[in-house]
Amino acid sequence: MRVRSRGRGRRSPLIGVVLLFMLIVWPSYQIYNLLHANEKSVATERLLFEAAYLNVQMLEGAMREAQASLTASGWNEWKTNAYAAQYVHERLRQAIGEDRVPELIVFEKMVDLITVVQINGDRQLKESERKQIAAAAAAMPTFVERYGQFMTEQGKVLSSKAEELETLASQIFLEASESDTEMSNQEPDKGHE
Repeated sequence: MRVRSRGRGRRSPLIGVVLLFMLIVWPSYQIYNLLHANEKSVATERLLFEAAYLNVQMLEGAMREAQASLTASGWNEWKTNAYAAQYVHERLRQAIGEDRVPELIVFEKMVDLITVVQINGDRQLKESERKQIAAAAAAMPTFVERYGQFMTEQGKVLSSKAEELETLASQIFLEASESDTEMSNQEPDKGHE
């Protein structure tokens, strides 16, 4: 019978350790993982924001180069960068929340505009088209600055900065729309002469 009592005595500390682990260590570990998973999510969102911001900066540079171009093919890099900025910004919206990050259709409008200009192949740019990019490029430094400010280092979206960014984006689009209207009004006049 002594053998049995020794076996039971050895099992009791093991059961106690398992119970201690189940009641204290395991829940603590789960809480720790939950807190750190949130930190990882914020860090991932911040990294995605930095990638989007880099694309917007590259877009500004491509627009400056396109501004100096005399032909439609000189807008290729601008188109590529506008598409990349749109793509990464949309992924940022999906990751953070479409209600928190503004929808910036200005990137899509740039791609559409360039596609229309390049539809007939490489040709000389019209003066109105060159003015259009000059107006959009002039607004880009402020737009890029605001883009870099709408998320903090800690990954928090500042709604006031996001609203400013959306307003600036719509102004760039409006400038392009006015130029489109001018172009369409001028072209029929030339055809009637």
